Amino acid sequence: MVDYSVVSLPFVQAIHESGLSALRKHEFSRFWADDANRLALETCQAIAELRPISPQPIILIGDPGVGKTHLLRAVAAGLCLREPAVLVVRVSAECFPDSARDLLEHPAEVPGTARCVLLVDQLERFAGHVEELESLIHLFMESNHCVLIASRAHPDRLPNLTDGLRVLLRGGNAIFVGTFGVTAERSEVVDSGTLDGEWLSGTEPREEVPVEDLSARIEALEAERDALLDQVRRLSDELEASREVGTRAKKEVYSLVDQTDALLSDMVAEQERQFRTEQEQELRGQEMARLRRECEHARTEAHQAQEAVSALRGELAEAVRGREEALARLAALEAQLRVPAPPKTERTRDTRRLGEILCDNGDITQPQLTSALCAQTTADHTKLGAILMQKGFAAEDVVVRALAQQLGFEFMRIDHGAIQPDAAQLVSGRMAKQHRCMPLHAASGELALAMSNPTDLVAIDDIEHTTNLHVRVVAAPSSDIAKAHQHFYVEGNGKRPQDEDTWIT
Repeated sequence: MVDYSVVSLPFVQAIHESGLSALRKHEFSRFWADDANRLALETCQAIAELRPISPQPIILIGDPGVGKTHLLRAVAAGLCLREPAVLVVRVSAECFPDSARDLLEHPAEVPGTARCVLLVDQLERFAGHVEELESLIHLFMESNHCVLIASRAHPDRLPNLTDGLRVLLRGGNAIFVGTFGVTAERSEVVDSGTLDGEWLSGTEPREEVPVEDLSARIEALEAERDALLDQVRRLSDELEASREVGTRAKKEVYSLVDQTDALLSDMVAEQERQFRTEQEQELRGQEMARLRRECEHARTEAHQAQEAVSALRGELAEAVRGREEALARLAALEAQLRVPAPPKTERTRDTRRLGEILCDNGDITQPQLTSALCAQTTADHTKLGAILMQKGFAAEDVVVRALAQQLGFEFMRIDHGAIQPDAAQLVSGRMAKQHRCMPLHAASGELALAMSNPTDLVAIDDIEHTTNLHVRVVAAPSSDIAKAHQHFYVEGNGKRPQDEDTWIT
């Protein structure tokens, strides 16, 4: 069991640990006294000296800063140093120690203590422990122990107190603590005794007992003590039996609680299962209703889509008719604007080979031809004309003229005077350089086009599609075509066009 002979407070512990240096902080000598607060000082000194005091609570009332808390701490420090066995309990609005609560849980400890003092500070600021404070004050008063309270105002004027606590303090002695230099007043709410020199003098009235009755009284007290001891033993046995009964009852109660918890768990599980089943059925119904609404909406949209498709089909048919009419009008306009193309002339091809034509024309000799043919056998994909030009046996224009004669194309050398500027503008410089060609002149829907490779059908189709004219191909040396490009298609950067490979190579 906890020993409640002393309830240690934080500042009381500091006094025990640091001795006189801590005691001086809470000495009565450090309290300045005059007529305004002398009665409060003398009352607190009497309590600290364990002199008889009034059984009613003593309430120190004063403004903040007048020294009420200092007086309470001085009382606690004096009691702690004078009588260590004294039970000193100090509570405040800021600190309500667990030791005070333990006294409420074991109230029998208070009457069994010879000397008990309860110190209550900051009564006006109590908020969360008012009921516990009321029980603690009532416990000390029932045991005729001293209760010293510090408050800013009279208990009847404090709204934070309970009605029971106000009634309990209404019979106490109120001592007003004034500021140093101002006369103090003391008032008693109820005439419950006076604070005169009788209880401050240090003499306590005693009952005169005859000497001859002392032995009888001692024997009676011993008999009473033995009877009380027997009663305590009997009560202890009954208490132990009650504890055993209580333990069995507790086990039975725990068993019943477990059974009840199991039944409740089963009931809750069944209710949850039923709830889930009902909820699932409700959700299925809602889902079916939603699907029906979606089906109806889809039918409506399908009907609208069919109507829209029918309208689009009508519009498409109308558009097709309009397109056919437009094409018919366009064909009529093209027939009116089309210029009849001149009849194509058949080319007369020479069945002789290129070397034979050059030898027959006297451009090369037979040994030169034989040498070129021997070189062609060792060169990959190199044409005979290119070999003759590399060996210096024939010039480019001679080879191109012989090839044109073999294929049936017209051959001509190009100079600036042979080219019409208007005809040159019919084909862009990029296209002319891409296809290695040069427009010469245009007349009667025909465009004379000089080409270094007259067999390039892709280039011929591209030029005809661009100019909308029939192309008459004329074979010409690639060097002449390059000079014409340089003259008629000047590049933006001022550079001369690169020499292009020809059909000879």
